Amino acid sequence: MTIAKLENAIRQVRRQLCDYPPTGTKYGHMYSEIVTRYLLIDPVVQALDWDLHDFDQAAVEWPMPEGQYTQKADYVLFNRRDQPRIVIEAKYRGRNLADHESQLERYTTRMLSGIGVLTDGVSWRIYNLRKRGNFSERHVATLDVVGGRIADVAGERSANMREMAQCLNSWLDKDRWW
Repeated sequence: MTIAKLENAIRQVRRQLCDYPPTGTKYGHMYSEIVTRYLLIDPVVQALDWDLHDFDQAAVEWPMPEGQYTQKADYVLFNRRDQPRIVIEAKYRGRNLADHESQLERYTTRMLSGIGVLTDGVSWRIYNLRKRGNFSERHVATLDVVGGRIADVAGERSANMREMAQCLNSWLDKDRWW
């Protein structure tokens, strides 16, 4: 059931992007992180069965523990024992996501397992926190939900909506972590 919901969410994101202004010149207010989250990221996270309104499952703008980094993580998704398992850092469209790896790394430093995600709603960069090595080496997949492409250990390839939904589901589905 989640795969079908994810496919619908990806379709919704694609529809939203058709209405999204091509540049921020006239519609600069559309090029903000909050609009990106609302229109492009929330539908996908919710299709993965995470309830963003249930404080036991998710936190939005979650302050990092004292003594760590002073900023707030955009989304933190928890397991049943209230441990953070997925950290999602959102950026507005047009940002180079790889340039923000160090920020996500700081947010996930103390997590021994779980997933880190950098996304602008179009591209989803997924990091496996159990994988050894520096943070860049933990990068396990990138999905382009509009262009229909997946890059992972199998290489870069075209992907239909079902394949993209399956990839997102395999890493981020609530049932896996909850």
